Formats: sequence, C-alpha cells, structure tokens
Amino acid sequence: MRECVWWVEPGAGVFQFSSKHKELLARRWGQQKGNRKRMTYQKLARALRNYAKTGEIRKVKRKLTYQFDIALLPAARRA
Repeated sequence: MRECVWWVEPGAGVFQFSSKHKELLARRWGQQKGNRKRMTYQKLARALRNYAKTGEIRKVKRKLTYQFDIALLPAARRA
C-alpha cells in the first residue's frame, strides 16, 4: 500500500497518493470498504469529492494531496 498512498505531514493529517498507482489504490479502497462491485479511480475520485463536501477531508494545493479534518484525527488514532 505504501506505493499507493503515503503521509506528507502525518501530524497535520496530510496525505498524498501516486498517479501511477491510483487504480490499485482504488481497488484496495473498495476491498477495504467491503464493496461488492469493483472500485475504479473515477469512483474513488467521486468519493473524495463527497468527503470534501462533508468536511471530512479537504484538497491541498498539490496534485493528489488531501488533508483530514483535524477534529477527526484524534479519533482515528485511537481506533
């Protein structure tokens, strides 16, 4: 999974994923979520936009880079 996605600033919740492995990331994300149908990058991109609308993540001004909402990070670290 490291070749697909990595932390840019772990303390701030900033992560980035590789354009080279974006289909692999999408497939693994779909498996993790328990989706019956195969997840594609287009579906993953839509999910990221939806997460941004709900405020769970925000787009960072770098290619394929996002940041988790700071309020969500402590709960994620406990899980």
